[in-house]
Formats: sequence, C-alpha cells, structure tokens
Amino acid sequence: MIKTLLAGASALAFATSGALAASSFDFTISGNTNVPTVNVENTSTNGDTMVKFLLTIGDDSFNFDFVNALSVSENSATLNSPDTLNGSARSTFVDIDVMLGMGGTLQFNTDVDPGNGNIVVDYRDILFNNGVAANAIATAFFASGRQASVLLLDGPDMSSYSYSATAPVPVPAAALLFAPAVAGVSALRRRKR
Repeated sequence: MIKTLLAGASALAFATSGALAASSFDFTISGNTNVPTVNVENTSTNGDTMVKFLLTIGDDSFNFDFVNALSVSENSATLNSPDTLNGSARSTFVDIDVMLGMGGTLQFNTDVDPGNGNIVVDYRDILFNNGVAANAIATAFFASGRQASVLLLDGPDMSSYSYSATAPVPVPAAALLFAPAVAGVSALRRRKR
C-alpha cells in the first residue's frame, strides 16, 4: 500500500512539475529624458510565448505621445497605441502585439508628455516618483492566457530601472487532494498498530 502511494506521489510530482514552470518577463526602462528606452524580455521557463505587452501610465494627466525605434529579436511586433508621430495620437498606454518565445526581446522608445503639450519632462516623475498619483504598470500577456504585471515602484533617481514579473501559477486540483490522502493513509497505518 505504501509503495503504491509513493509511486502515485512520484507520478503526481512528475506530472505537475511542468505545470509549475513560470510565464514571466523582465522589464527595464532607462534614460534621463522624456523619451526613455524600454526593454522587455520573455523569461518564461515553460515555453510560453508572449503575445502582448502593455505599459499603462499611472498619472493620466500625462500621456505617451509616440513610440519609435520599435524592434524585436524574433518574428514581428504591431504597435496598437500610441502612433509613431510626435504630437499626433496620444494615449495613456503603450500597447504592442508581439510574438516572443522564451528569451525573445522587445525594445522601443516612447515620449512622455503632459496633456497635449510637447514639453520635456523627466519620465521618472511621471511613471513613478510622482507624489500621490498612481504609478505606471507594465503587463505581459502570454499565449497560455496567463498574464504577469509589475507596478513601477518609487525609488531614487537612477539612469536605469529593472523589474521582473511572474504570472500566478494555478496549483493542480490533484495536488490539493493528495495531502489529505496521505494524511488518511498515515492515520489508518497508526490505527492498525
């Protein structure tokens, strides 16, 4: 009975080990102007493909004016918002469709401006370190349906900021049922003695 139980536990651990691999990304923003460079890397350990990247501005009295120098290490990227023209279609988020496998990277520059003006502002004072206004959030969406987000936290002024985010991993129902089963078998063994 115990051998069967241990074999079942080994099989369950083996079956769920792949399911516990992570969908994740690294995010770096750098520069000292209002046109920072953003780098995103798919760091998933489960083979999950990143299909969308979204950078949402926290303080909506500001906006992303344009995105330029958009490049990806593989496949292609489609810029949904804002556009690539300075002073044209502004948005409170950068929305890019991508197809990035594990290790794939996305890079772009984006202009951060107040309202409808083309005024040079420090992106660090807009995306984070902005007083009581909400901070920016970077989110990656994956082909599996998982998504990972990171809030850009306040901190000292630096030339580069790096963040990592991992999507929550659901625990398989069988794993949750396994613990009470082991406890029950243990109780029966003790009772027989």
